Amino acid sequence: MRTKQQFEKHKEVSGSSGSKSELERYLAEDIEPDSDDFDILKWWKVNEPRFPILAEMNGFMINYIRLAFGAYGTKHATRAKM
Repeated sequence: MRTKQQFEKHKEVSGSSGSKSELERYLAEDIEPDSDDFDILKWWKVNEPRFPILAEMNGFMINYIRLAFGAYGTKHATRAKM
């Protein structure tokens, strides 16, 4: 339900249909410079207030990836080496 409440608030704040959506604003952002020490999780934490709906969607995806591949990559890989 939290996402629905956020969306309703977003619709109220954005007002007219002429304003850019959160996704459009995100896509219009400059691309981050290529760097070995770039931390995508830190970037989302810092930019969550600017893109709350996208940040929440990103959180779901990260948790899914961790559940789907995280345990498999460590637990099963260790067993295979034995």
